[in-house]
Amino acid sequence: MFRVPLLAMIAALACALPAHAQPAAPGCADDRTRWAGPPGGCLALTSYGPARAEVLIVVLHGDVSGGGPARYHRALAERIATTLPGTRVVALVRPGYPDGEGRVSDGQLHGRQDHYTAENVAIVAGAVAALRTATGARRVVAVGHSGGAATSALLLALHPGTLDAAALIACPCQIFAWRHSIGARPWTRSTDPEAVADRVPAGARVAALTGRNDVNTRPAFGAGYTARLAARGVAARFAEVPGAEHNDVVTLMWDHGFADTLRWLVGDQAPAPARRR
Repeated sequence: MFRVPLLAMIAALACALPAHAQPAAPGCADDRTRWAGPPGGCLALTSYGPARAEVLIVVLHGDVSGGGPARYHRALAERIATTLPGTRVVALVRPGYPDGEGRVSDGQLHGRQDHYTAENVAIVAGAVAALRTATGARRVVAVGHSGGAATSALLLALHPGTLDAAALIACPCQIFAWRHSIGARPWTRSTDPEAVADRVPAGARVAALTGRNDVNTRPAFGAGYTARLAARGVAARFAEVPGAEHNDVVTLMWDHGFADTLRWLVGDQAPAPARRR
């Protein structure tokens, strides 16, 4: 009897089956308590506060360039939820990053370098739009640190209507100047928030804050970016955080009016005076 080799049989069966796209991240389609976004553009999340809320705050972590999971921003999200009771606060894991619990967000990580790309920003925009629909929020605010701040600024410009306001903490909002200042090679895939600043909607509110001692994303980058927005009539303001460096700014900023800044961003009060040198 003629015998078909096993490998040939498997190959023939595979060719006979209909072609399908790559499956979505595990649990993405059916667990919206831990994921947001469409298949192929799904981001892992940890959430705080009520499932339905008038205000949604999305917290985005930095580049975590030293390696390891992206999860430090959960503590920031939890503190925001405590500060603003009744608000839905979601700590999103940016495209390509692992969360340390077996989940990996869709998107291209590019070795945690040069990844503020239009494609990755679009993935975040899709996830935020899905969260707005799910929560029924009338106002969406991003709180981003470092690379998450750059992503937030790009969301405002490239996907108008996704966000109403943003807090940009230690923002490399002038990417090319930032890379030059730290003696690093230029990034060629990423979009510079400063280059698209003129596309930020006039009705947005933007608060940038950077540690006075930050030698990575220096205060000048956030200050210059917000000055460009303000010159167009956007409600944008900048503040330095005394004594803070690049990473500890996310905790020290609470001692210098960040709760008031949050309330301004969600529309609860007029802006407090900016704190400068």
